Amino acid sequence: MRDRKFDVLMVHKLDRIARDDFVMAKVKEIANASDIKIVSVVERCDDTPEGKLMMNIISGFASFYSLNLSRETKKGFRGMLEEMKVTGKAKFMGGKIPFGYDLNSNNEFVINEREATTVNYIYDLFINGNGYQNICRILDKKGLYNKKGEPFKVDNVRLILKYEPYTGVFIHKTNPTNKFYDKYRKEIKHQLVEERIEGIMPVVVEREKYLKVKSIMDDPNRYKNKRDAKELYLLSGIIKCGRCGSIMIGNRNDTLAYYICSTRKKARTCDTHNIPKKVVEDVVLSYLEQQFSDNAINNMIRYLEENKINYVSAYNEKIKRLVAEKSAITKKIDNLVNMGLNGSLQDIFNTKLKELKEKYEAAELQIAEIKTVLAKEDDLSNKINGYIKSVSNIRGYDLNRQARIIRSLVRKVEIICNGKGKKDFTVMIESVFGKEEFTENGQKEKPTSDEECGLSLVAPWGIEPQFLP
Repeated sequence: MRDRKFDVLMVHKLDRIARDDFVMAKVKEIANASDIKIVSVVERCDDTPEGKLMMNIISGFASFYSLNLSRETKKGFRGMLEEMKVTGKAKFMGGKIPFGYDLNSNNEFVINEREATTVNYIYDLFINGNGYQNICRILDKKGLYNKKGEPFKVDNVRLILKYEPYTGVFIHKTNPTNKFYDKYRKEIKHQLVEERIEGIMPVVVEREKYLKVKSIMDDPNRYKNKRDAKELYLLSGIIKCGRCGSIMIGNRNDTLAYYICSTRKKARTCDTHNIPKKVVEDVVLSYLEQQFSDNAINNMIRYLEENKINYVSAYNEKIKRLVAEKSAITKKIDNLVNMGLNGSLQDIFNTKLKELKEKYEAAELQIAEIKTVLAKEDDLSNKINGYIKSVSNIRGYDLNRQARIIRSLVRKVEIICNGKGKKDFTVMIESVFGKEEFTENGQKEKPTSDEECGLSLVAPWGIEPQFLP
């Protein structure tokens, strides 16, 4: 919506957008800022004051419906939990039926003997030192599949090993706040209330076996030896195959460490050959050293000093816009207070008033930050010079810091095989300095001018670069 790729947002009913007052208010704010019209097929809400009032009322009813439905659902769950405590039998409360169980006619959990045997086999394999992927391979060879009849995946095995109800305890988690901060529930997860009822789930795994698996999974040194044995690949995450576009990953055989196309490794459908780790990393390190030559440093400093006045002027213009924005917000707040509306719409106007005050405070904060930047009297040339010289000695640092420096300056490294042999390939480097191509021996194919290099490295005047390793 912020990019204004369309003019009208059409929905069947307004509650298809959101059933939360705050979310709906944010959507309308973004739509108004982008000059996008919200149209409901069922409800008639035009651009008149009455139409906007009707839209707010409909949103309020949708929010009430959602909250009331949540309350009634929780009430039903509470009744089921009390019933389970009396009967001593766990009932299915929605979601997916766990592997190892089936449901009877009363919606109660019963053991699926075939799946329960597989569950215990998975626990035994893990205790005997098999990893997730190896367990998946063993199960696939034996023809053992998940509930969908598909081969087990790593996530399936991990969930089975973490599923405590196999030991006989029923666990129900509820969210007492009824708030969802983001779609991944990263913040709400810690606020969930867990209720446990012992002994009502059919036992699939003995508790001693479950606790043994849990102790192995919780061991912080479980992967220590594996981590210590691995090499550090400086280009991990930024090196890609130029033929299929897939990420290239680090690998090693008995004699050589190299980067291999992930598609080639998994599906064997890409013919990009393996690239020696030392060769391609040396090309990238040499490229960065060239960018930090004395000539490049002087060009960057001269460019920044010459354009300092433009940055100052741009900041002053931004301050003027923010002051005007503050004035407009103040008028809106005064108009809203003078209306003095109350009753059923009081909550809506209180929310709007709070939003306006937050915008006002945000504008004030931005003005203060800009004035702080403009007030700095430090010598920009010395700052930039010191920063660049500290980074230019990249080969003198340990591998971890070299990797951090590379990732802060290089956006992508692309390997393009020319098809004439394993040693015939081109390295395309895309960084904050621009794009350049090199052969496998580090020779530049498409040189970039000194004037083009380095200008995107530094943020506007007075602000130090944010990628200092």
